[in-house]
Amino acid sequence: MLRGLVLFIFLCLAGVANAQVPGTSTSTNTVDTPSSAAAEILRAGDSALTETLVRDLVAKLSDEEVRLLLLERLDQVTNAELEKAAEQSAIQNSQIMMERMRGRLIVLFFEAPRSLPHELSAAVDTLIDGRPANVIWLILLGFAFMMVVGAVSEWVFLWATRDMRNKILAAAPTRPIGKIFFPFCRLIINLSGLFVFLVAAIITFFVLHHGHELTQSAIMTYVGVVALARAIGMVFLFVLAPKAANLRLVSFSDADAQLVYRRALLATWVGCFGFSTASLLLILGVDEVAAFFFRLCFGVFIVVTTVYTLIRSRKSFSRDIKGPGSDISPIHNAIADAWPYVTSFFAISLAPLVVIMSLSGVQINRSAGILTLIALIVLPHLDSAIERAARFRMEEKDRSKEFQGVIFRALRILVIVSAVFILAKLWGIDVSKVARDNVGGWLAGALIDIGATVLIAYVLWQMVRIWVDRKMEEEKGEEGGEVETGSEGGQGGSRLGTLLPLIRTTLQITIIVIATLVVLSGVGVDIGPLLAGAGVVGLAVGFGAQTLVKDVVSGAFFLLDDAFRVGEYIDVGNVKGTVEKISVRSLRLRHHRGLLHTIPFGEIQFLTNFSRDWVIMKMEFRLTYDTDVNKVKKLFKVIGQEMLEHEELGDSFMEPFKSQGVKRMEDSAMIVGAKFMAKPGQQFMIRKELFNRVQKAFAANDVHFAHKRVAVDLPEGFDANSPQGQAITNAAAAAVAAEEQEPPPGGQPKPA
Repeated sequence: MLRGLVLFIFLCLAGVANAQVPGTSTSTNTVDTPSSAAAEILRAGDSALTETLVRDLVAKLSDEEVRLLLLERLDQVTNAELEKAAEQSAIQNSQIMMERMRGRLIVLFFEAPRSLPHELSAAVDTLIDGRPANVIWLILLGFAFMMVVGAVSEWVFLWATRDMRNKILAAAPTRPIGKIFFPFCRLIINLSGLFVFLVAAIITFFVLHHGHELTQSAIMTYVGVVALARAIGMVFLFVLAPKAANLRLVSFSDADAQLVYRRALLATWVGCFGFSTASLLLILGVDEVAAFFFRLCFGVFIVVTTVYTLIRSRKSFSRDIKGPGSDISPIHNAIADAWPYVTSFFAISLAPLVVIMSLSGVQINRSAGILTLIALIVLPHLDSAIERAARFRMEEKDRSKEFQGVIFRALRILVIVSAVFILAKLWGIDVSKVARDNVGGWLAGALIDIGATVLIAYVLWQMVRIWVDRKMEEEKGEEGGEVETGSEGGQGGSRLGTLLPLIRTTLQITIIVIATLVVLSGVGVDIGPLLAGAGVVGLAVGFGAQTLVKDVVSGAFFLLDDAFRVGEYIDVGNVKGTVEKISVRSLRLRHHRGLLHTIPFGEIQFLTNFSRDWVIMKMEFRLTYDTDVNKVKKLFKVIGQEMLEHEELGDSFMEPFKSQGVKRMEDSAMIVGAKFMAKPGQQFMIRKELFNRVQKAFAANDVHFAHKRVAVDLPEGFDANSPQGQAITNAAAAAVAAEEQEPPPGGQPKPA
């Protein structure tokens, strides 16, 4: 009886069950038995199953298997019915929402305009509150009297500060800080006058006030309207300066500045009055739909005025976004040209968007639309102004100003990011929730930390770069004059100038590593194993590359000992040259003939520095035997004094050029020596000039150079022009050449 009932229920459910591929359903029975095979066939729900076949298959099942199969079919039917009900519910909800919105639109655009006069009349009656009708005129007169008292007080303040304001108007700043400072001072003075106006008006109000709360609310509402509208107008004056082009913060022409200023003032006064009046009407009991319609009318007026201003002055808006530079990218140029149209399109779409969201029941800030429109207009110009200030600081000759340029660019990023978060908050968008839904909760929670880390790393990177570049320029400025190219020796740079490139590389690598580790830690990566792995890899590299470690350690000690610097001429045994570049494991030497050598630090056994502190240059002159040595000594002394007064080379002497007397006597000449001490790198330029002056001085004072000669005694009657005589002559010439190649006693070998 039980199996017959189960069979009947199964046949009823088989028609509505979804088809399923055999073998894909999960089952608790994993043993391959006839009953499990029958259950799989029944689960498949094949349409070829007949009633007799179904009965036979069910007969093979146990009571537990029949129960499980029945529960599975019931769950499938229930889920299908729930999905169908959910779809029908969503459709019904959409239809209900559309009907409700259509009804609200009819009320907003047809009933609200007709009921608005009545609502306003009722609001006035509420404000009168049973008092005589002429009390409205008394309220208006009292308000006007307050404004007059405030205006007179403000005029007195402005009259007292007229000299300061005239100086500000006459200023002609050229630097960005001055272009902001003088308009800002003007803004502070104007806002101070507005504060005096408000204080005088409020004091007058409390003198005239008789304690009626609704009257107080109405008057204070419109006092707030005047204060807010005037404050916003002063901000527009601060930026646009329609009658003072020297204080204008934007790249607008005079005509466009005046047009934008007038339209902005009009939109500000209308908007402040309309929105504040709508809020006051709600306090006075006006219907919310009528107040919304009232606010919508003023919002439409603001949108129309804004679009007209943007289109009319679009060239000035685009020009200010582009900035004064000519090196802007094509994308930046296209965005700047299209931005007035983009903002106009948003402004036109603003009113329908606000209406739809409000009627849909979405809770948004009442000022979200207007504030977003203001942000779209202001942010590109603010971004352009910050970028101009940063570029000006970065291009100044004073390298210390570059730090301010980096701060400006970091501020630019902060302004953009802050604006995005503020606008999202105004429109009720939870940025963190959106991030969690799209990029995952593990990353969304760390977005702010990651952004702050990257921003700080960028600032530190730029600070290090600017500081090192500035120090390197200072060190280069302290170096000596021109060094002759292609000669031994050379004046090296300072020790700090040698270490600065390595310091910069080390600090920048440190910044990158730390920032990367902080970012990884922020997204939830455990950096402990990374640090441990880095230590293990470092040990492995140390053991496996001992030569590399030797080079690095040796280089560190060479630098600590200050053995050489960039620009110095050194000899490391096999090669010599000028130090051109220093890395962590090697240095590059530029030979005076142009060859470039790369030497690992670990290969350096000894090092000779030709450019440290001072250098002595010794010179020899071959003079005839009849030369007056004292006369030559006096000539050398005069030349040495003249060289000390030389414009370019005089400061390079550490000891003047002077004679050393006769150093040796040769067969054909006596050798007179001379020397001088100079700064490294300048000795060759000095020697060249000394040779020139000595030659002229000897020629003017009848002092003659001796030429090398070889005397060959020939037998009497021997023909010097014979082949044997020519061979003797050639042998004598070779002996003279060999003698010239020999180093003098105690001297250095001549360069190859």
